[in-house]
This record gives sequence, C-alpha cells and structure tokens, in this order.
Amino acid sequence: MEYYNKFANDYYKTTGTLDAVPLCSCLVNAIKERAGGCQKSFNVLDLGCGSGRDSYYLAGLGFKVFSIDKSEKLLGLAKNAVNYDSDLFVKFLCADFLALPFKSNFFDAVLAQASLLHLPKNKLRGAFMEVKRSIKPGGFFYFSLKRGAGESFDDKGRFFSYYTDEEVITALSDTGFSVISRSDSKSLDNRDITWLGYLVSSI
Repeated sequence: MEYYNKFANDYYKTTGTLDAVPLCSCLVNAIKERAGGCQKSFNVLDLGCGSGRDSYYLAGLGFKVFSIDKSEKLLGLAKNAVNYDSDLFVKFLCADFLALPFKSNFFDAVLAQASLLHLPKNKLRGAFMEVKRSIKPGGFFYFSLKRGAGESFDDKGRFFSYYTDEEVITALSDTGFSVISRSDSKSLDNRDITWLGYLVSSI
C-alpha cells in the first residue's frame, strides 16, 4: 500500500475520472434483473474501492454500498469527494481483504474491480473464501484480474499477480462459486493490458 498512500492524489485523479458504467455494467445488470427494480434493499461491497468512483456510481443506482480499501489516504480522498450527492449511502472502511469486518451472509453482491490482483497468488483462494462467507447464498460476485503468468513488481513498485483463465476457474470451483459469465477486455486508458472479468454466484 506504500505506493497508493504516497501517490494517492495522482492515483485518485487518474482513476476517479474513468467511466464507471462499463466497468460495473455486468454486475449491475445481474442485480437489476434479480431485484426487479427493488435494488434499494441490496447491500453491495466494493472490495478495494480506491478512488471511490464505482462506490458512488453504485450508490447512485440505489444500492447500499460498503467500500473497503487498505490505503488510508485513498479512503480519505474518497470520503471527502465533493462531486457526489452527500445523501448517497456509501460507508468507507480501512480493512483487509482476507478478514472482512462484516457478518456472514450480509451482502447481496460484491465488486472487486482490479483489486485482488495485488494479493500474492497463494492468497487468492483465501480472499474468495472471505467473499463467500460474507455474501448471501446465490449472491453475485464480479471481479477483474490481469491476464498473464506469475507475480512481479511494476516500474512504480506495485505488486501484481497475473492469471490464466484456467487458474481462476479452478480457484472459483475450489471455493464454491459458479461462473455465470466471463470476458476478456482491453484497458479503458489504452494501456496494453488484457483484463479477465468474471461474474460468479455463490453456490
């Protein structure tokens, strides 16, 4: 988290302006189809919320959003954002992905947009298990990871894990999730990155 605390302002400005609609559409459409227009009662977790961009977007759709991140400085910027409706239901907390501070079966859906990739690969199943514990049976979980192999630090000193589709599918099966849909997509900011996206359901 050192990078995200040290360069929180730059990261906030860069990622906070990206369009949240295409990033969240897969999860949002699944929830809306199930909720039938009554999604205001739905609890949604933004796991690794960063700038809070997706959290505020989801709250604007009527969801009750709980947002966690390990970067205290990014959380501070997200909490104090002035370009969002102050009446939206968004609660920000500093917490660990592997020890979520929520009771079991609390969430209807979980979003982990480009966040789980900062965990060592041997921790991915632990994170999946925490999501499974906190989500209701049949609840939706959408997450994205970078396609590739191995683990490494980038030129900014940030740690990343890279995955094949086979690795992810196996980890999901091992932890009790059923895959609803998956996708490959390029980065919205034109970086040479292929994102693996998964919409899954807790069995």
